[in-house]
Amino acid sequence: MSPERHFKNSNLFSNHYLEKLVQKSPEWREDEDLSRVRAEIDGIYRGKARVLENYNESQLEENFIRPVLRALGHHFGVQGRVKKKDRTPDYAFFPDSESLNLADAAIGREDYYQRAVAVGDAKSWKVSLDKSRKGLATFEMQNPSYQIDVYLRDTPPKWAILTNGRYWRLYHESTSYKLDSYYEVDLPALLAEGDMESFKYFYLFFRRQAFPKIVDGDCFLDRVREGSTAYASEIGEDLKDNVYRAMKILAEGFLADPSNHLGSTEESIREVQENCLRLLYRMLFIFYAESRNLLDVENRYYYELSLQRLKVEVASRLDRAEPLLAVRYSYWEALRSLFSLINDGSESRGIPKEQFYIPAYDGGLFDPGKAENSFLQDKRIGDSFLAQALDLLARSEKAGERGFVDYSSLEIRHLGSIYEGLLEYRLKLAGQPMVAIKEKGREVWLSDGEEKKRKVLDRVEAGQIYLVTDKGERKATGSYYTPDYIVKYIVKNTVEPVVEQKRLEWLGTSRSFADYILSIKVLDPAMGSGHFLVEATDQLARWLVQAWATARPEEAGSDEVAEQDVHWARREVVRNCIYGVDLNPMAVELAKLSLWLTTVASNKPLSFLDHHLRCGNSLIGAELEKLTALPGSKGEDLPL
Repeated sequence: MSPERHFKNSNLFSNHYLEKLVQKSPEWREDEDLSRVRAEIDGIYRGKARVLENYNESQLEENFIRPVLRALGHHFGVQGRVKKKDRTPDYAFFPDSESLNLADAAIGREDYYQRAVAVGDAKSWKVSLDKSRKGLATFEMQNPSYQIDVYLRDTPPKWAILTNGRYWRLYHESTSYKLDSYYEVDLPALLAEGDMESFKYFYLFFRRQAFPKIVDGDCFLDRVREGSTAYASEIGEDLKDNVYRAMKILAEGFLADPSNHLGSTEESIREVQENCLRLLYRMLFIFYAESRNLLDVENRYYYELSLQRLKVEVASRLDRAEPLLAVRYSYWEALRSLFSLINDGSESRGIPKEQFYIPAYDGGLFDPGKAENSFLQDKRIGDSFLAQALDLLARSEKAGERGFVDYSSLEIRHLGSIYEGLLEYRLKLAGQPMVAIKEKGREVWLSDGEEKKRKVLDRVEAGQIYLVTDKGERKATGSYYTPDYIVKYIVKNTVEPVVEQKRLEWLGTSRSFADYILSIKVLDPAMGSGHFLVEATDQLARWLVQAWATARPEEAGSDEVAEQDVHWARREVVRNCIYGVDLNPMAVELAKLSLWLTTVASNKPLSFLDHHLRCGNSLIGAELEKLTALPGSKGEDLPL
């Protein structure tokens, strides 16, 4: 858990929303119950602190977890059986005592959870919430995060609490299937701080009032989640605009440097654009990876090399209006060094793991040996241009203030959306002065003077470059990116039937069900940046965690044992099940990048992705009159 934060937010909320915006909510204002509840819970903890780790699960619940829940005002029932399921979650949380009493009175006649607003489960103090217990294959001994996902699927509530007494987590039904999407606090650490403001990150999120007053009603947690989603969407839109501007600045920088020997031909302009896109996506990837601690910016050795340090320095110099020269290349050399380190990994440099560790990306996006990367190896861009572009990616403007973008609030799919949006644009060299104006809801370029009295949105002189869509627009409003809810729906309804078929094949055999899951092949024949493949990986990884209750082969080494079940499962799924094709070479690299980000927490390169994700045309065609028989058939005529 980061020392600057009082919580661990694993892709459930927005870190920025939690750190900056939630304090503006009416709930954040201190109430008379806060100090009383904190004192009560602190007393409960101090009274049992020495023996908590020695308790078994039942003892821990009786002596610590339930007293804490009561201090938080909860009305809960225990061990309620899920209707028509062989499931008994530890807790059902109700909005009031009346709802609890009605549920108790109707046991055996109706679903115990139909009036509940949250479901919960508890483990003993030392049990990991992300790993199965080896050698114990009963449902109760499986991965706790998987269990809580099953409970959310089987019961009406959309929120869940999972705890081992020390760590307290929240899960939401929409993302619980990923198994590592949650909000977590370390309760003893918060109590040790003795600070009321930090304690709010437990109190406000886990008390009874955080959950709905009625089933499916609105609540504090919903508002935090919706606010986080809105913030992420806002970031995505801001980034699209900033990346658009950054691409133009980078192109100007490459073309302005005489040592690059770039002319003003259409071929040269096209080459510059392709490599600006590549450079932009490299930087977006690093910003994202650093924000998620996939590249450890909290390590002081890596921080000195990081984009995190670079963005702070650039912002400071720009804000102070310090001169930045186009004939200096310090930022370019710093970026190239970082690119090389990410491609090769820290071990290739002889850096001991005690200092820091970066797994080799081992893909094409950063590889200096690939022909498509030769431009970024041979050319350079001056500090004045690169600093402006870097700052556009690092900061956005809200209410007149520029602040650093919280990339951790984004998902991998947002990066794909930004890139695919940029593909709509083309760099053009102005043969005469040009202006951009708004016409019938579109932003279009005209020759200078044709705008008449209309407001000019942008202007370029002859010989300068500008960005335009194929329709002549300055900015496009449409997007070809498939919305996330559609991706989830399609993947769920294609993958799950196949898994169920594999289950039928497995019944009665001596093989592991995991082997059957890993025999599934998922192909996206027009994968783009890999949105569908990432979702399929998440869906299949959940099934794999379920299939291998022990979660590891017995011969697994210590490094393997240390990682979370779902991270291991994702890597196995990508290694065995995931395939893709796309006609655009850059899309292939972006899909590799997306899957690498999805599995990189395992600290292992995915060199096999080169074989699984290929550039090519997945469509074949023939004239209808010549297609008289199916390929591979015995020649029987087809009805035409």
